[in-house]
Amino acid sequence: MTPAQFEETVKKLEEKSRISPSAYRLKVLGIVGLGFAYLIGILLLLAGSIAALVVGLSGKASVLLVKLVLPLAGLIWMLVRSLRIKFDEPEGIPLTPINAPGLFREISGLASSLRTLRIHKVLLTPEFNASVVQIPRLGLFGWQRNYLMIGLPLLQAMPMNEFRAVLAHEMAHLSRSHSKFHGWIYRVRRAWGQLMDKLEEKDSAWVLLFQRFLDWYSPKLGAYTFVLARDNEYEADRLAADAAGARSVASALLRIRIAGARLQSDFWPGLERRVRGAEPIPAVHSLMGQELAQPQPAAEAERLLREAMLVETAYDDTHPSLRDRLEALQQTASVPDPAYASCLQELLGSSAEELTSRLDDQWKQETADSWAERVESYREMAKEHAELSCLDSDELTDNQLWGLARLEEELNGPTSALPLYERLIARNDRLAHAYAAAGRALMKQEGAAMEAQAAAYLSRAAELDEDYALSAYGELADYCTRIGMAREAEQYRDKQVRFLERLRQGQLERASVLPTDSFVPHGLEAYELAPLTQELRQYPILREAYLVRKVVTHFPNKPKFVLLIRNKRKWRVWSRTLARLMVRNLAKEEALPSGTSIIVLNTSRRFKPVQEQALLHPHGVLFRRESAWTPAAMLRSLSSRRMMEAIAKRRTGAVRFWLAMGADPNRIEQGMLPLSMAANQEDLVTMKLLAEKGARIDEKNEDGNTPLFWAAYQGDEEAVNWLLEQGADPNVRYLTGRSVLSAVCMHGHAAVLKILLNAGARPIYTCHADGETPLMIAAYNGHAECASLLLAAGADPEVRDKHGNTALSFAKDCGHESVVQALLDHASQEQPA
Repeated sequence: MTPAQFEETVKKLEEKSRISPSAYRLKVLGIVGLGFAYLIGILLLLAGSIAALVVGLSGKASVLLVKLVLPLAGLIWMLVRSLRIKFDEPEGIPLTPINAPGLFREISGLASSLRTLRIHKVLLTPEFNASVVQIPRLGLFGWQRNYLMIGLPLLQAMPMNEFRAVLAHEMAHLSRSHSKFHGWIYRVRRAWGQLMDKLEEKDSAWVLLFQRFLDWYSPKLGAYTFVLARDNEYEADRLAADAAGARSVASALLRIRIAGARLQSDFWPGLERRVRGAEPIPAVHSLMGQELAQPQPAAEAERLLREAMLVETAYDDTHPSLRDRLEALQQTASVPDPAYASCLQELLGSSAEELTSRLDDQWKQETADSWAERVESYREMAKEHAELSCLDSDELTDNQLWGLARLEEELNGPTSALPLYERLIARNDRLAHAYAAAGRALMKQEGAAMEAQAAAYLSRAAELDEDYALSAYGELADYCTRIGMAREAEQYRDKQVRFLERLRQGQLERASVLPTDSFVPHGLEAYELAPLTQELRQYPILREAYLVRKVVTHFPNKPKFVLLIRNKRKWRVWSRTLARLMVRNLAKEEALPSGTSIIVLNTSRRFKPVQEQALLHPHGVLFRRESAWTPAAMLRSLSSRRMMEAIAKRRTGAVRFWLAMGADPNRIEQGMLPLSMAANQEDLVTMKLLAEKGARIDEKNEDGNTPLFWAAYQGDEEAVNWLLEQGADPNVRYLTGRSVLSAVCMHGHAAVLKILLNAGARPIYTCHADGETPLMIAAYNGHAECASLLLAAGADPEVRDKHGNTALSFAKDCGHESVVQALLDHASQEQPA
């Protein structure tokens, strides 16, 4: 169920609950009963199966009986254990009538008027909140232990009448019989969640017994119980109004919202400034008390109130919006009185200072390490920022300018970084991250013009990269809501909802793979496939593997890959288990493209046409193994290994012998082809012998390199000329994305480079995935002659890698003056007279 569907369902259920609350609660009870009926039915089915096996096989096949009964008994035990819910006790400083006499007088008075359940423990916490937590001592059977959590910042921020209203609201959750029902419903939801967690932790195939049912049941249970949880909040407000006064409840809600926003916008950023200044860890709660005691400017408070009142009731939280809660209380919204006395001293008495100090000490201990790390991090950022700021901004690469802008924002805020983001956009209008950062920076400023420009930037980020769309629409909607542009906010919300629906459709489209789907070649480069191919070869159980891409209509720029594998011994492992384990392991090694599905051909024979389609395309076959158990295969394997040993020792006679014994001249051993090994050994005689026996000139090793690469790597001009005469491709791309020119330019083999360029090798191809060209490699390594040859052959010195570097910047950084001069001379010759 998508968020939009969940919201629509809850709205309908809210209407049913309003029409007939009793009938609705009965329906919820029925839904909960259905879940337990299913669970009990499964348990009875398993128990009955065990009984039938015991009766049917008793005394006949004891080993078989044990093998069949034990898994079933283990599943029953796991299901029963999953219902034993263990909740951790909440943390906080215990409060008693001795150290908080005023607080306990208030609790006692409200407990009497609200007729609440017993509160077993009161805890002081550092949160700006108050809550009630119930810990069931008997799991699903209840017997609650009730905890009242009181946040110190709340005591620091509120006058007595407002805190009494907050306390009454929380204690109202323990009032009357309806709270028992709600608490039980809450525990039921936790039980089902824990059940699925247990099954997934075990990675058990038994999850199939529950998966289909829970896919239907869990969203329904969540929607029905959501309505009850929200009703409970409204009723708690009503009971609090009866006990403490409706105006006090309204004023408390308003102060909490305004003071909370103030802490987020002023206090915590101020604390971060102390980190940047390398100040010692402050007593944060004492400092917070001082902040909250200061009157807030009326204009700022009015602005925060307007923003809070514009927020609509959402469906990702059971709490209604401030506006709806005030409407239910029949109260108006106004800024609470700024001149008030905090209830801290009245409630905690002489213990207030000591308790505040204890929370301060706890905070210092908990944050000491992270505070020191952040101080050091800011020190490093300041150092890097100073270094980049000293450079001429026009000479900074795109990557360096982006880094400077990010550092500027971290150190001095988004407004200060905005000009740098806009300069980067002006330089390169395809950088989605720059548009997104500039849009967020503009959001910190007010004004219609600023809003229009921010909208343009964020919309552009969403156009360039769909990964930014969801957050961009949400930020624009929130901003328009804050400044009172309700219609524009609704438009952005609609865009966000439509995009979420597209995401849902895309997920559904990618969730299943059928033989009737359309498939095309995967389209990946060899270097992108290398990690996957190498990882798959580590599985001895696999015989062959193929990769294709499913045609999708939603987000086609995010491909859906399908990996087809065949298992050598399908009786050794279930196909479903094999696929699940491989997805997990390959993802852990970051070898599997995201979202790839795995099909096991042994049992999914309907995918044979897809396999045949993969065979038609280059690189569609990741690998295929022949059976190693036939005599002929064993002889070929032995001969090939011995032949490779002979090539490594430059023993041509032995190579000839093992070829006669059946050694495969195209078989990869330890990652290398025989012809590549001979090229690496600079053994042209053996290379010619292997070619006579069928060695393919452009065959690739496991790392994707061809024999031409190794000959060029060694600077063997004679071998390079011979390979080119035999048809070797001088523009072949290897696994890392590099061309054959990369090795030549790295080692400065200028004579070999000239041969390759004359044979048609193009210097425009990049050498690595980061976008370095052969010219950059030559510049980085200081080979001026190679650089001159490349420039004469048409290499473009203005090309930048993914980090914004050029050949000239590499040469300057490494201090290779001869290369710098060659590049400058070329630039002057290119300029028009």
